[in-house]
Amino acid sequence: MSRGVRSCRDLSRVVLGVLRVANGASALVAPKMLLRRLGVDSKANPAAVYGLRMFGVRTVLIGLDMLSSDDEIRARAVRMAPLIHGSDTVSALVTGVQRDLPRRAAVLATAISGVNVILALLAQRADKPPSRREPAFAEVFGSLPERGGEMLSTKRSVVSNHEPVRPGPEAG
Repeated sequence: MSRGVRSCRDLSRVVLGVLRVANGASALVAPKMLLRRLGVDSKANPAAVYGLRMFGVRTVLIGLDMLSSDDEIRARAVRMAPLIHGSDTVSALVTGVQRDLPRRAAVLATAISGVNVILALLAQRADKPPSRREPAFAEVFGSLPERGGEMLSTKRSVVSNHEPVRPGPEAG
């Protein structure tokens, strides 16, 4: 695979990787600010700072893997991304349902994680080799009859492997 962005789908991998690095770095550098934005009092919940920093480390590493120039590292990160982001989405949803976060923060966290799932799935599609083109109707069944009703295909039948039937001298 070549380095860089190859397609719109590949762009989703890059965007997801950049978002992961940015969000993870924010969680590492300014966890109290992020907690405040989520409506969590870091003084009343000091363990949340620790948890957010752990999340930050994981998030930065995943983001860097998605941006890696090493095909194997990048491919593994892309394969794992839907599972990671899906579990983040479920976690945010459960946290909201249990009212462990204010409603607005839980909805926002669930929505962000949901967008990440979509980006992860798009990135996964981009990382797969293009599928073999489906054969056209004429490639499978021969050409359609011309005005005179003749089938002029010279290809073997896919279904029966017999020689194609050619119109006799009486046709025409």
